[in-house]
Amino acid sequence: MNKIILSQLNDPMSLDQVANRGSLLVGAFSVSDTKIDPKIFHSWKSAGLLPTLPKGGWAKPSFIDLLLLDTYETMRKFGCSRNLMKAVCKKLFYDAYEVNLGKLTLEKNYAFLKNLATKRNLTFEEEQYLNSTQNVLNDQVYMSVLDRGINYFSQLVNNCFIENNEVGLIIYLDGSFSTYETKDSANIKADLSVPHILIPISSFIKKFIADDEKEAFLQKSGILNEQEFEVIKLIRKKNVKRITVTLNNKVVQKIETEETGLIHESDVELLKQILCLRQYDSIELNSRDARTMSFTKTKRIYMDK
Repeated sequence: MNKIILSQLNDPMSLDQVANRGSLLVGAFSVSDTKIDPKIFHSWKSAGLLPTLPKGGWAKPSFIDLLLLDTYETMRKFGCSRNLMKAVCKKLFYDAYEVNLGKLTLEKNYAFLKNLATKRNLTFEEEQYLNSTQNVLNDQVYMSVLDRGINYFSQLVNNCFIENNEVGLIIYLDGSFSTYETKDSANIKADLSVPHILIPISSFIKKFIADDEKEAFLQKSGILNEQEFEVIKLIRKKNVKRITVTLNNKVVQKIETEETGLIHESDVELLKQILCLRQYDSIELNSRDARTMSFTKTKRIYMDK
């Protein structure tokens, strides 16, 4: 499993463009939001399969927890054993805790910023992050909480947002398994010539994005920035005439509204996916009240604090 560290991300940094990964770890949902049978949910929790949730008290799953639960539920429906679920959980979570991945990641981020400060002046936001990282590293109580959130599963999810990779889990007939990341699902670097189950975690992310009830979370968490969320708001207000999207591959896609100002729901879902997963280079929106809104994609960095 590879760690994602700040020094591996593109420079120069602009932390006002950061969607803080921590917001994806905050317990923002209820058990009913998971769509998992409550008895199954609590049995998994009692078995230690949800290590980011406290063992006692009221469970408030995070975005990352929802994706993990979707993974388990898919495994369950394919007949995977509880022991196999535990093996997956150990590899993606408990192995990360054993190597103290949270502390190691923050220390690398801190060292990177300190080194960057010797080459140029840090921005105000970078200085803030440097100071807050040092404070967190010195706070044993906070670190004990943060360590549970930084794991190989959450970093796999981050890569879906950072690199727009397809990510997921492959399980083989003998019970072995591995994760995968690829730009093209047709080119997964794994042995697909033998019987296997392929669980695309990216599909769970896309399903979440498509859910209208989750739009407020998309904005609050920073998955959508202000300009991107404004596009969604104008669509909901039926104040859109035309949207022109230039995709990452330079293909231009136009979405036209009907006379009523409505956009077909399938187009809305596609547009939300393009915005959330940063699959565009630029957006131009022409409103029905003769306004024009245009912007280009800004760099988004998911950090480990």
